[in-house]
Amino acid sequence: MKPIEEIIKPTSYHILVEVVKAPREIRGIAIPEERASKEDQASPMVKVLALGPDCFMDLQSNPPRRRGTPRCAVGDTVLVRPYSGSTKVNVKGSDREYRMIVDDAIEGIVIDPDMIRRGE
Repeated sequence: MKPIEEIIKPTSYHILVEVVKAPREIRGIAIPEERASKEDQASPMVKVLALGPDCFMDLQSNPPRRRGTPRCAVGDTVLVRPYSGSTKVNVKGSDREYRMIVDDAIEGIVIDPDMIRRGE
């Protein structure tokens, strides 16, 4: 299977992200799939896969210019608002969920994703 970045390319100020799945087990107790799936849908943690060419740009200025320092880079794990990404994508042959979000949805960069507790 091709990498997702070869299947979908974000345009304008959109960012292609992969949802970081919620744990399916906590302290040895299995989480029901329905609950884990709901947690994934509301997931505030995603991994940045690709940035559109106009991300973090002020397109209203003439000429367009950067709006300060970019909030994130490809490869970063970031926090977004719950339910961010109106366009959800599932690729054939993959159980991963991808979303297209806007650059303003980035709330912060997760420095150590292993330290984030979810689903408890």
